[in-house]
Amino acid sequence: MKKIIFLLSLCLLLCACSANSEPTEAEPTSEPTAATRETKTPNDALLPADDVTQATEAVPSTTEAIPSTSEALAPTTEEAPQITEGTTQPTETNPPLQALPEESSAWSPYSQYGDKLGLVLNEPVDHPPQYTTLWMEGEYECAYIIPRFVGSYVNLYALEWSEDYSSYTLAEEPEYSTLVGDGCIIYSVLPRPEGFPTYYIEIVAPNGVGDGYILQYDGRDGTAPMEFFDYKG
Repeated sequence: MKKIIFLLSLCLLLCACSANSEPTEAEPTSEPTAATRETKTPNDALLPADDVTQATEAVPSTTEAIPSTSEALAPTTEEAPQITEGTTQPTETNPPLQALPEESSAWSPYSQYGDKLGLVLNEPVDHPPQYTTLWMEGEYECAYIIPRFVGSYVNLYALEWSEDYSSYTLAEEPEYSTLVGDGCIIYSVLPRPEGFPTYYIEIVAPNGVGDGYILQYDGRDGTAPMEFFDYKG
């Protein structure tokens, strides 16, 4: 009886050993392969798995924040002014000089004297010109007055001296005044006394430019053959 119990116990022990020694199937590892492994940025390692996606969405794209080189160097939207054909642009230049008035034909023989309003030819004159206007006749101190510009005025004023002869003024109205036409030449006595002068002669151009002088006696050198009225415009 004891042998039978012993044999049964031995059989049960052998069965138990054979059951424990059966091989088990290996479970696949949970580690993903290289093809499916996700790459994580350094920031991903510091964030929980659920917050990784949110963090990447919060970071703006660098391509949107930084403009391209062509955009950075693009010119401003201000356009250069268009120049229409046939128009001129204003420039920093001097204003044009005022045009000279019309010259008298009587001035042609004297045009080499430059910027003058006219001249006086004092006698004696080798080739006296033909005058068109007579002021005062006389035997001495006669002269030809030749203005340059048509439309000028030739005026002869008397001088009015103070009581002590320290100063003088021009008379309010000229004794003689001629409006110059083309070819105008005036012939007149131009008195030059040895004492105090008595007359002032002037030429005023149409544009208002004028010049004149006092008729004075020069006992040392005498009266010059030609006297000029300067154009000071």
